[in-house]
Amino acid sequence: MSARLPQLAIQGPDGRRFTVRLKKSRVTVGRYPKINDVVLAPDLQRLVGREAHCSIERQGGGWWVVDNGSRNGTCVRRSGVLEAVKGKARLANSDVICLLSRVTKAGKRLYWELTFSDPEETQRVTGVEGRACIEYEASRGRIIVVVGSRRVPIKLTEKQETLIRYMVDTNAAHGGKPTLCPHDDLIRAVWGPNSMDSGWTAPGSSRPRNPMTRLDLAGLVSAVQQKVQTVAPGTLVFENVHRRGYILHTCP
Repeated sequence: MSARLPQLAIQGPDGRRFTVRLKKSRVTVGRYPKINDVVLAPDLQRLVGREAHCSIERQGGGWWVVDNGSRNGTCVRRSGVLEAVKGKARLANSDVICLLSRVTKAGKRLYWELTFSDPEETQRVTGVEGRACIEYEASRGRIIVVVGSRRVPIKLTEKQETLIRYMVDTNAAHGGKPTLCPHDDLIRAVWGPNSMDSGWTAPGSSRPRNPMTRLDLAGLVSAVQQKVQTVAPGTLVFENVHRRGYILHTCP
């Protein structure tokens, strides 16, 4: 049974290799032994954080890499492209987590490479009409519409991204379960804590504005929904709970 667990195939810049199976729902990665589940050593330049530089976490039916405020950051390489993790990033098979290990005199950066694989990952059925869901990529400020085997990126405006990010974070705080976000909480999250007050001012502006309302919020939700439906007609990612708020449904 343990052979089917998700795992990290780890390689250091000196060629050292080892494998760690993910037996817990949260696995920490750092420099010091005894206080980390995965120890990246030796680290002569001390570029990896001492404790929990990053962690690999099971959330909402998927695996994520979470950067825990590390000094030198955490990156993920997909299809040869290296991207910085801003907060957290969902992992897929063959994604490579990269932590800075060494900087040469010539300025070349060398990394610890942790390749993620999950042999029991649930597979999506392709070609099923109307079966679609979305994923959120915080590092790029966009959502990915997943339709069968297709993954279609959709760019969001600043306000749309703020809305999605707040709702994704709310779901994550409840174990990945789609969670109701009240109207007023969403309005304040998107436009600011005073945005429902008469005469409030937006950041960087001195012009008083009318209070933001549920109609403004509904327009923002509708705009995101329309973007999704251009790729996957009939797919509803927001659930409207009458007089209470909205629930965001993302990929499991």
